[in-house]
Parts: sequence; structure tokens; C-alpha cells
Amino acid sequence: MSLEWWLLVAISVLLITGEIFIGAFVVLWFWIGAVLAVLLTLLAPELNAGVQILLTALTGGLLLYFFRHCCVAQDNEVGEGLYTFSAGRGVLSISDDGQAAVSARGVCWGVVSLDVLPEADRIDGKTVEIERFEGNRAVLAMPRFTGRGKTKCHEAVITPAAAVLKADSSQDGGGGGA
Repeated sequence: MSLEWWLLVAISVLLITGEIFIGAFVVLWFWIGAVLAVLLTLLAPELNAGVQILLTALTGGLLLYFFRHCCVAQDNEVGEGLYTFSAGRGVLSISDDGQAAVSARGVCWGVVSLDVLPEADRIDGKTVEIERFEGNRAVLAMPRFTGRGKTKCHEAVITPAAAVLKADSSQDGGGGGA
């Protein structure tokens, strides 16, 4: 059994129409494979339908693999950070072995750096301010002194490296010089 050449042309038209609407430069290569199958069917009308479909799929797949990068701009995707929530409060829990986690919005999150909290605030069950979530970890906001014996969270971004640098500078007297 062989597919008629006009049926392959109709399939080719559907493929190129789909490519126009999708615009991902994926269907285009299979359209080229279908056109090649049409041309071979015109040259050899007794070409088996399985061979025609295999030729279309194989040609399209190979062309897609080797030439798609030529039609798509490099680095055209926009990188997006994996931020689930922007900020909020959570309850700190510290395990017996010293591992810290924050329970917020019904989910238990690992803590990026517990060093931003003073030793006195590292209490199991204490409510802490969360600056943001990155992946499956919570970034805690650093508390600051308000002058009345209470703390308020900084608005600045505190990274684990900044917390380590702060801890190092407080251990050497805060001079920070060479």
C-alpha cells in the first residue's frame, strides 16, 4: 500500500500551517521530510506507505537535530529565578542535631543561613521573618535593633557569603583591614 502523492501534499500543507502558528521551528523540519516523501512518491509511485512515513519522520528528526540551532537565536530564553514566594513569616524549628528548618505556608523549608539570626533568636518555635524562598530553601531576613529592645528585619538582601564575612569581621575585632 502506498499513500497518494496528493495526500502527502495535504499533510505537508497541514504541517507548514502548524509551524506558522507555533513558530518554534520544530514542525518545519518534518514538513521538509514530508515534501521529500512527496517528491520520492512522484518518482517511485509504488513506494510503500511505511517507507514514506519513516522517510518523513527520519528526515524531519535528523534535520531538526542538525539545523534547528541555525534558526533559533542563541540565549533567547529569559532566565527566571526559582522564587516561590517573595517574603513572609515562618516558625523556626531546630532539630536535636542542630539542623534548622522553617515552617511557612504549610511547607517545611530548609534554611539558607542561620547565621543571620543572633544566637538568642535561634529558638525552636520562634517566629522569624523570611526574606524570600530560593528553590527549596528559605532565606531569612537579618533582624536589626530598633533602639527599644526589639528587632525589626532589614530590607537588605543577606546572602550566606555576606553572613560569613560579617561573622569573620566580628571575630577579628571588626577592623577588616589587611
